[in-house]
Formats: sequence, C-alpha cells, structure tokens
Amino acid sequence: MIEHGPDRTSYIKRVAGIAGDAISSGNNGEVLVNGESLRYRPLCGSPVRAEHSAEPPYVFATTVVPPNSLFVVGDNLSASKDSRWQEFGGPIRIGEVRGKPLVIDCSPGHSRFACQVR
Repeated sequence: MIEHGPDRTSYIKRVAGIAGDAISSGNNGEVLVNGESLRYRPLCGSPVRAEHSAEPPYVFATTVVPPNSLFVVGDNLSASKDSRWQEFGGPIRIGEVRGKPLVIDCSPGHSRFACQVR
C-alpha cells in the first residue's frame, strides 16, 4: 500500500520497477521493464479485468526510475492510473510505501473475496 499525492490518498499497486530500471510502453499496451515484458503472478483467484476497448493502447514516455523511487502499476493495466500517467505523478518515492496487503477484503471477482495475498 502506498500513500501518494498531495492529499495522501491510499493505493494498492504492484512494484514494476526499482531505481535504475527503464520502463517503457510496448505493443498492445504492455509494459516493458528493461526491454522485457512485465509479467507478474496472480495474487490469488481470478481478477476481473476491464474489457478491451477500441481505443489504442496507452503509450507513455520511457522512464528511468530515479534513486529511492519505485515505478508502480495496478493489476488492471488497461484501466489503472499509476506511474505510467503524469497525472498520477510518475514514480513514487520509497518513503510513500506504507505496507503490504495481506488479504483481499472485497473484489468484483468472487474467487478473490477474502483470499490471502501471497
């Protein structure tokens, strides 16, 4: 969990890159970390993903993660506001990390309700 932005809003995001990593957009909306497609294992259950839209994939400028920072993304890459978006603020400072989620309390994906995060 992170607290980010001027109003210190809490977010649950995944770390996609650490200091020195080059993060860029690839084909079909994928996220590339040092030129390799971002792959992460599911936390638990089957997440609900946004339907793919007719809009072109989100393209963002290549970012080299600065020292003492993390590049974070949401589970649903096609609909998450995260470090890829300038409105979110880009990479976050490590000091904004507040903890690790332990359980998914509520989810539109019934298989994820109350499951433990590994």
